Amino acid sequence: MSETDAAGRGTRRHPFLKRTLVILAMVLVASTMLVVQRGAATETAPASQMGAYLAQAGEQYGIPAASLVMAEGPEVHTENWGTLADGSPATADTQYLIGSLSKPLTALAVVLLLEDGAIELSDPVDTHLPGFDYVSADGSRITIDHLLRQTSGISAHDSLEVTDGDYPASGGISQAVSRLSGVTLQSDPGAEYEYASANYLLLGAVIESVTGRPFAEVMAERVFQPLGMTRTFASHDAASAAGYQPGYQSWFGHPLQSSDFYDHSGAPYGYTISTANDLAAFLSFMQSGGDLLEDSGLRLLQTLPAEPGTYGYGWRYAADEGLFFHGGATPHSRAEMFYDPERNVSGVLLTNKYHTLEDQQVSTVLAGMRAISEGSEAEELTEQKHPVQWTLAVTLLLGVLLLVRSVRRLLQGKPAARRRALRLIAAVLLAAASAGVVPLLAYAMGTPWHSIRLFAPDVALLVLCLAGVLAAHALVLLVGAVRSRVGGR
Repeated sequence: MSETDAAGRGTRRHPFLKRTLVILAMVLVASTMLVVQRGAATETAPASQMGAYLAQAGEQYGIPAASLVMAEGPEVHTENWGTLADGSPATADTQYLIGSLSKPLTALAVVLLLEDGAIELSDPVDTHLPGFDYVSADGSRITIDHLLRQTSGISAHDSLEVTDGDYPASGGISQAVSRLSGVTLQSDPGAEYEYASANYLLLGAVIESVTGRPFAEVMAERVFQPLGMTRTFASHDAASAAGYQPGYQSWFGHPLQSSDFYDHSGAPYGYTISTANDLAAFLSFMQSGGDLLEDSGLRLLQTLPAEPGTYGYGWRYAADEGLFFHGGATPHSRAEMFYDPERNVSGVLLTNKYHTLEDQQVSTVLAGMRAISEGSEAEELTEQKHPVQWTLAVTLLLGVLLLVRSVRRLLQGKPAARRRALRLIAAVLLAAASAGVVPLLAYAMGTPWHSIRLFAPDVALLVLCLAGVLAAHALVLLVGAVRSRVGGR
């Protein structure tokens, strides 16, 4: 009798036992599959949520393209959204203008020169830029350290007067510094913190002066290439040759193709062009260091700001979350990045649309991505409403209707003489309002008019149209007053 026959007979004698064994086996297999599926869900759910969250933000905020890289230790996750101006899809290697994310890169270059012994933190800036002059109340001098920490005393308004300008591709940094020369400091060097991109413009000029080479070349050789940032450029021409596509300005929340404005003096503080993958490599270096920089140099870059809410060596710091971060914007891009050295977590989000009144959007999205990666719930995305633009639009429409009414009355007959004085007063007031609306807006926003045109183009156009309507209305009232006088009525 074979063992097979014996087994067969034994099974036939106990059908209940057979069914029980089959059921147990099925339960075991199902349980195993459920555990595996749950494990897979645990791994993929955050990634899926990040993709959905980025897509929701892209749709809701009208962002044409966005690229995200999140890293936790060796694990890296990427998400992309939308298409570029040429119709190509966004990827982690898509180039974007990164705005003030340029500043930490410039700070790294400065620290490399410190290690070379070419400069010292205590060096007065005029040691390296003898043509740059400024006025300080106590006669103290701006140092390299002051520039890095944004405590030079240069005001944000004076900075905006010379940044985001139309400078030539060759010598743009020097020209911008020449325009800044003669500035009166708002506070004594080292006394107060005020964020001003002109500080990093001056650092870019120092780098050129010390090395005797263009800023873009120094950054490529000393920073980008050693860190493997192969698609990062401090030159518009070089980035364009590598496929860079300009972004979009926001009009009432809708993207409108930019004219590709680029400040050729701005790479040290805001006009570097990079990718999410390249900046992720830079963030990895900031967390772990490497052969590029001595440990002491890395620790210098990781120095916390002197006080909460101030500035470190190229970085902001969120004490409540324990992370270094920086945001950046140009007229047609918005970027944000962070790294947490304790948890070994970092992230960068790049987008190709901007408006100064929509500045918080990208910060909110990246904060949501952090929450998702930590297993928390992302903050709900707020709805776009554009109250400033709509208020101006309604005011402009009302002004046009009143202007049409005044023109019709003028064409229908001569105004009564008894109203001539009132019309003259109204004409003078409207003319004054027309002349004052632009400087008043610039004063209220604390921003030069050219910055408003670049960073809030719809607001700028509405204000200019409103100024034109006010001027036209003043002219109509003046003509009516003159006619009533000539007519003797």
